[in-house]
Amino acid sequence: RYTTHAAFRNFCWVECDEGSGFVVSKPDGSLPTAEAVMGKRKCCWSRSAPILYAALGLQCRNQQAPSVFHGSQWASMHRSMVRHVVEHPTARRIIMAMENTLLPDEALLQTIAVNSPFRASIIPAHLRFIEWPQLHGDANKYWATIGPQFHGGPMVLNATLAHKAFRSPVMFARKFDPSLYPEALVAWDRWMAAKLMSQAPATGQPPIAHNLLQADPHLLHGIPPPTEHEDDAPLPAEPDQDQADLWRWRALGRRHEMESAWVTVGALAFGMAGLVGCCYRFGYRSGRSFGKQTLHSTKLV
Repeated sequence: RYTTHAAFRNFCWVECDEGSGFVVSKPDGSLPTAEAVMGKRKCCWSRSAPILYAALGLQCRNQQAPSVFHGSQWASMHRSMVRHVVEHPTARRIIMAMENTLLPDEALLQTIAVNSPFRASIIPAHLRFIEWPQLHGDANKYWATIGPQFHGGPMVLNATLAHKAFRSPVMFARKFDPSLYPEALVAWDRWMAAKLMSQAPATGQPPIAHNLLQADPHLLHGIPPPTEHEDDAPLPAEPDQDQADLWRWRALGRRHEMESAWVTVGALAFGMAGLVGCCYRFGYRSGRSFGKQTLHSTKLV
């Protein structure tokens, strides 16, 4: 899969009309073919819009990215890492280099994080509960039963799978669709209501990342190798944003609304008590600028 994504970056992809189609070109102006780009003759890639191959000689920045790493597009990042993604020159160069390729979402964050001073803080796990239909037989038969809009993706969680998610050591679960399985959200409401009432983990719910911490208490395994950007100059320090936000709310006379918002967040999180425990365990401490990034990362060799 990731080898195919790497091959996509040898071509220049241009999205047409907000995703209604793609034009694929080669930098030397020769005509690309579906066999060369995707390995087979087909109109689309999974659920993508139609792809047109043209001898336009478009020039893109695909080859200007540093060492590229791949993984899941689902990740959790510390605030300092988010700021690095948005503002750091190396991160901006990587974003521009991946602007004209297909499926950059499974390489963008990994490439930015590994090619940064945050590399040693990466945890190679996204802490999501995701159930793939391939684990239950013929995936194509499953996708045919729930609709083409879900083709190629994970299973939509029903009540049975939702209860399986509740017993897993993760922070989030996907995917839910109330129009398909409304009973899954009913099960979640009941499960969360009991947690909020008791202010304790649910019966059978392991601590967040329990499976990782058992084998690796300090979460040091699986850290990607260093790159040339390991010692990049960090961004200038920013003011204490949390404190600034707090005073801004108070200045507007909306302290009550802010507190209500926090209650809402607690109700919507997969388990706020578990989330706080996870943040503490992974190195998030008040007054510290260092935190862990939870994402899967793989280097193609």
